[in-house]
Amino acid sequence: MAAWRVSLATLCLLSLFLVRTTALDADHDAWDAWVATCLPAQPADSGARLRAGVQGGGDEDDVMATPLRPREMAAMHRVLRQDAKRQDMANRVLHILGHRPDRLAHCSVVFLVNFMPDADLDALKPSFVAENVRGALRARKTFHWASLAPLPVFYNDVLPYASLTEPRDPWRPKLFEFMREATSGCLDAVCAALALNSHAWEIVDPPIIFVAAKPDELNSYSPFQTMARHNASCTGLSVFLVDALRAAGVPSRIAGVPHWNKGVTVCPGGDADAPCGNHNWVEVFVDGGWHFLDQRGAHNELDRGWFFPADTNLQVPAGKDGAQTNHSIFSSSWAPGEVLLKLDPHAYASFSPFSHFPMVWDWAARSVPAWESVAFYHRGRKGRAAPGLADAMDSFDDLLCDDGFACADEEEAKSDPAPRRIKTFNKATALTISCESWT
Repeated sequence: MAAWRVSLATLCLLSLFLVRTTALDADHDAWDAWVATCLPAQPADSGARLRAGVQGGGDEDDVMATPLRPREMAAMHRVLRQDAKRQDMANRVLHILGHRPDRLAHCSVVFLVNFMPDADLDALKPSFVAENVRGALRARKTFHWASLAPLPVFYNDVLPYASLTEPRDPWRPKLFEFMREATSGCLDAVCAALALNSHAWEIVDPPIIFVAAKPDELNSYSPFQTMARHNASCTGLSVFLVDALRAAGVPSRIAGVPHWNKGVTVCPGGDADAPCGNHNWVEVFVDGGWHFLDQRGAHNELDRGWFFPADTNLQVPAGKDGAQTNHSIFSSSWAPGEVLLKLDPHAYASFSPFSHFPMVWDWAARSVPAWESVAFYHRGRKGRAAPGLADAMDSFDDLLCDDGFACADEEEAKSDPAPRRIKTFNKATALTISCESWT
């Protein structure tokens, strides 16, 4: 009898283990179903394909334009954390989008809702979410460079309606037309990013300008607040520019430091001193990888800003325990970094997942996933104006130098150290770009 009792107890424990294992496997299988449905034929090196101009578009876009089969739909919806609120939000958004939305729309809704902050799930209406999804899909279809972005980057860095904890404005319809006009002369995402950093501020008259806020405080946060005030500090300008870029299909996100790590010589009062205050800027995924932009900076170039590299080189890794959070560098994200590294290891390889994006104006907030980005900024990034344009000079007879003559060939340019300027004849932005130094 005792042996039977032992066997029965063992069987019960085994049954509990199998139930638990099956539940975990079901969650894993649900996410695998989403990946299989929403990331068709993802390459091992999406950046290399993007640089070659073949990531996105073609067969992949054809697949994403097809409707989901009922079995795929049922499997994919299991990824919504078995959360009734998220299931209800997703179903309502899909209903608003119309009968049988295509694969990309369906995948976008599930991804967006799955990683929505809990506060948004309670506060936002399905119509707001649906309008945002429509706007993101319109951007991907309208702008050539948007359709070239890897799908995981599109889901995480174009699709979201917010960057941090700013008020949730319905900005996509308002910004889309203006940003489309501002980028009408652009052929790639680099040109679009630089054009918008130069001209997005002109959406209101007078244009949006920088006005400093008190240390650890905000004077404007959401895009509509910034447009109404015609100014903002670095954080408000960053949020606005990210929204302008996303409206034009350029993957983008917020980067920043809680405090600069300049030491007691510069900041004898510690982090409370103004030179050691927080700062935010913008990062864009263009030309096959991530680059930073100094919003409304003195030099409208990729990977060039007043804080780089002297100040960024002083920042330190946050550490696994977050002990150095105050003096590290972070980039915002919609989904947790651990998820994105599995979806596209190449696009996010230079960053380390971090629990949250630290915000000095709301230090207790933990709702915004983040990357720790110190290593990215310590790798000697080189500022540049429009990569690929100088290399293509010989193919364009209509590119003129300031003196009205055709640009010199490579050998002549190497022997002439004088800076030259090339005009792209962009009627919408009149973008003027400094030639690189041909070295």
